[in-house]
Amino acid sequence: MQKYAYIYHYDKYNRCIYKKLPGCDSVYTIYDAADRPVFTQDGEQRKRNEWFFSIPDGFGRVVLSGICKNQPAYGAESTPLDTVVVKAVWANEENPLKGYRLEGITLSSPTVLSVSYYDSYDFLGKNGIPDDATTAYCETAGYGKRYGDDCKGQQTGILTALFTDREYTGFIYSALYYDDRYRVIQRKGNNGQNGTESVYTAYNFEGSPTKEKHVHSAPGQAPVTEVHTYTYDLANRLLKSVYQLNDKDSITLVDNIYDEVGRLFVDCRQAQRCS
Repeated sequence: MQKYAYIYHYDKYNRCIYKKLPGCDSVYTIYDAADRPVFTQDGEQRKRNEWFFSIPDGFGRVVLSGICKNQPAYGAESTPLDTVVVKAVWANEENPLKGYRLEGITLSSPTVLSVSYYDSYDFLGKNGIPDDATTAYCETAGYGKRYGDDCKGQQTGILTALFTDREYTGFIYSALYYDDRYRVIQRKGNNGQNGTESVYTAYNFEGSPTKEKHVHSAPGQAPVTEVHTYTYDLANRLLKSVYQLNDKDSITLVDNIYDEVGRLFVDCRQAQRCS
């Protein structure tokens, strides 16, 4: 039974608190009073007395996730967070939770794996995220224009931990900038080679990307620039995708042809000859 069955257990609110798949150890889940999964634990984490945490903000957006050493009273009849609404509140400060503070719960020895920021750019210049040219918006001709600081409800920053053989080695961060239709036109940040990453995107009226430029840099190496260009027909169906690396000749990756009723008729790929 344990080897071949799919086993699920539910609490009194019909939330799945136990899941076991064939050949795998069981996975535990603990929910808060708002029915959001706050803690999960698989078999390997149980061996290390760890739980994975996922903390939302007041709008239900997950802003913090990672590993902690909490020991909640998990059991078939035990629901330790049933009367607690867990949330992260932006504190705009330097702290181990990368600018957030928690309500409804305390984490034991947390290791933050990912952080999301929303609504403003107050996170820049704090918690290891610089407020300089690495993350600053830079208007680029042909790639849209930033719509001021109005980014309410939008994701403005991302922080992701880097590990090598389970050893923390740093964070990758990026800031996201939007145009007046809340489309991401720039993404600025660092990379795992101690360099920078910049992505610029242009859109058509329908909101499909028409051009994307990705600039990658690393110490001691010349910057690498990749440009993807997309063209569409009047029905906003992809016609052609063209790729260019630095100043080299561009190559056509996709060249689509549709029939009279809009169905894909010919799908040409790089190195194929289409007739």
